[in-house]
Amino acid sequence: MTKNQKFKDDYVSFMNNLFLKGFAEKVPITELNQDDGRVWYLPHHGIYHNKKPNKIRVVFDCSASYMGVSLNALLLQGPDLANNLIGVLLRFRTEKVALQGDIESMFYQVKVPLKDRNLLRFLWWPNGDMNSEPEVYRMTVHIFGATSSPSVCNFALRQTAQNYGNQFEPQVAETILNNIYVDDCLVSTESDEKAISLVDGVRSLCTKGGFNMTKWTSTSSTVVKSIPDKSRTKNTNQLDFENESSIERALGVSWYIDRDVFGFQINTNDHPHTKRGILSVVSSVYDPLGIASPFVLIGRSILQNLCKQQVDWDEEINETDEKKWISWLNQLNELHNVKIDRCYKPPNFENVMSTQIHCFSDASDIGYGMVFYLRLIDKTGRIHCSFVLGKSRVAPLKTITVPRMELTAAARAVRLSKVILQELNYNIDKVFFWTDSMTVLRYILQQKFKISYVCCKSSCFNT
Repeated sequence: MTKNQKFKDDYVSFMNNLFLKGFAEKVPITELNQDDGRVWYLPHHGIYHNKKPNKIRVVFDCSASYMGVSLNALLLQGPDLANNLIGVLLRFRTEKVALQGDIESMFYQVKVPLKDRNLLRFLWWPNGDMNSEPEVYRMTVHIFGATSSPSVCNFALRQTAQNYGNQFEPQVAETILNNIYVDDCLVSTESDEKAISLVDGVRSLCTKGGFNMTKWTSTSSTVVKSIPDKSRTKNTNQLDFENESSIERALGVSWYIDRDVFGFQINTNDHPHTKRGILSVVSSVYDPLGIASPFVLIGRSILQNLCKQQVDWDEEINETDEKKWISWLNQLNELHNVKIDRCYKPPNFENVMSTQIHCFSDASDIGYGMVFYLRLIDKTGRIHCSFVLGKSRVAPLKTITVPRMELTAAARAVRLSKVILQELNYNIDKVFFWTDSMTVLRYILQQKFKISYVCCKSSCFNT
């Protein structure tokens, strides 16, 4: 703080805001000497997000240990109440009008019981005056980094929807229960009118539980204009729907609002050509929908090959591997040109009469993969196919045959199809699985014959 005045000013401002909003308080004098085994002091530090260099966040380190003990080690995690990230993204693509919102300081809206607050103590200088003696404060709300916080705060949000949901349209409570991942809300509707009503309902319902749903953005200018300025995201306030310049992050995925497409923003710094550097670059390609799975698979296979060679993490790779790596890096920037439509349905698509899922799976000695498509037919007979999900995996280090890999891909495809059927808001008529492996097809037919034979024998025996 003494070396960086901006860092100090931002830090002091953040802490003062905690006290002003009641998220932290001074420990009463009568409790300072409490010694009942329920007192813990947390170290804290400030960090800047690489995409938000002007906004500091003070993090309280619940994993810091003293005499071999940390607060997180003693906290119960609680049930996982968060929605499936892939499921939220899949549902976000179902209708033409997209909406995205954010719960302001979600964890800070959920209070910690008074009897537990001394476990969240910390030291701080009054008014940020580093020349004075630090005093003892404590958090009154749940904090980022605590093992129990995600489950507790998700429970509070879901309880709000259950308690007050009957006062609103069914889709309002359903949105909070099914289309929020941590503090991000992603939902799509059929029309501007429904979107406007939904935004108003979600904001009102969240308010009843003390949550403020803000930073709204949408693909529709009509919807955006209906939202109060203070509740819009800053980018949306300046959004020009005639200009292809607005990019939002939808659960980490780059979303080009103006064109309503998903894409990639690759900002890789120079990394050494070592196993550690390669891992850093490959891991930086965030792609939960698997849009670039075939390409990322090649990068992973290069990394796996280095592991097979037992190359040290910071050792320069050999010339052959370096050529492969440089070739892959040169293509990495081309991901900027890869785009897919956010919405499964194209513009002016009539009422859907038939919905099918088609899955293709295959394998090679490098790895295996599968890809899912949604095939829609409207009432006029118009057919449209949309990319849904892609997955790829490198071949295991222990060598197995390609037919076995193809069978693994087929089995994996069936498991993923169950996830899609469970998460997607469409009535699926049929699911088709495609493979060009005769070995897989014969194996499946053989297993079906065995099952039929066993059933037949069993029936005869019972009879």
